[in-house]
Amino acid sequence: MGITTTSLTHLHASLFDSVRRIRAEALDLLETTDQIITILNDTSLKENDAQMRKERALMIGNKIISEHGPQVQKYFEVINALLAQHPELNVQSGEDVSSDITIMHDEWEKALWNWPDATQGNPPSNQELLFQLGEVKESIYTLGVRAQILTFPDLVNQRLQDMHTGEQLDFFHEFSDEFYKPEFLKVAWQYLREHPHRINGFMTENGIIYRASSLVPRFLSSILVAGIVGSGFLLIWLASVLNYFPLPAVDVLFRGYIALMAGGLVHTFVDVWKQYQTKPDHATNMLGNWVLWVHVKQVTIVSGILTLWAGFVILIAIQQIGDAGAAFFAGYSIDSFIGLFLVRFTDTTSQSVGRWGSQSAPKSTRQQVTDVLAQSAKSSSLAH
Repeated sequence: MGITTTSLTHLHASLFDSVRRIRAEALDLLETTDQIITILNDTSLKENDAQMRKERALMIGNKIISEHGPQVQKYFEVINALLAQHPELNVQSGEDVSSDITIMHDEWEKALWNWPDATQGNPPSNQELLFQLGEVKESIYTLGVRAQILTFPDLVNQRLQDMHTGEQLDFFHEFSDEFYKPEFLKVAWQYLREHPHRINGFMTENGIIYRASSLVPRFLSSILVAGIVGSGFLLIWLASVLNYFPLPAVDVLFRGYIALMAGGLVHTFVDVWKQYQTKPDHATNMLGNWVLWVHVKQVTIVSGILTLWAGFVILIAIQQIGDAGAAFFAGYSIDSFIGLFLVRFTDTTSQSVGRWGSQSAPKSTRQQVTDVLAQSAKSSSLAH
């Protein structure tokens, strides 16, 4: 029997919770590593004071490794067991999660192997310590970044929980300080784009995320919109039957209503086509995820339909509802309808996108992480 969606969600949560815990433990060791490197590079400290601080920090590092190292190993074992028992967790949109876990494990082992052994009778020199701790720091950075990118969707969803359905989150502005290197924010964004089902919202190409409801099924929004449009026919029929005020024949009203809605719909399609000509990725993204897009923009869509209803009433009042061409033109021209699907993203473009550049990088997120870390290591070597 196949695994249910609820069970899969629970297993995903368990897997990424262990990843998050590993990262937290590794960052504790990184903090101590940075302290020792700072002490070794601080020429203002007296020799005895520096030695005392160094030995104290090394003792704390040893304590972290001895007391928390076995727990980190257990977290890795839990993750590997989950991936072995449930292979469907391993591959997400073409990316092999187990490879990232393996790299994280290897980096943790390298960090432990490079950690200086202060218990020996012949402790390493300060120069040797700087080299070893530099290796430890680089390993923990690699582990931490890979873990952070894997768990980044959870952080994004936490921010989205505090927002209303359809509200915008500017990704590059909101998370600009989350990574120690700004280059990783672009990598994190691509990871989210490659794993859209892990985000409770609609992501545009411009770095904007629209919050989606986690409680209401998304297809219901499409049914709601269709129901509101359809209820217009019912209201027209009721108004004609009740005959509270003089109206044209029902078939004339129906034709006018259809022409009005068709005009608005054609305007939307024209906007989609224009968008496709100038920014095809935006239009393709919206069309490919139209159910989610309608869901996050349902309030705007309903407002647009009500605006068209107002236009319908005005056409009746000026006795133009019988002219299908005029009704079609009115529906096409009503400015509020342009906001119905908001296919023109020029007003919602993230103000930070220019700073980060294009988000459609051809490389996988794993390769980009490797490249940035390699560049970081190269820069560090040149600095020394």
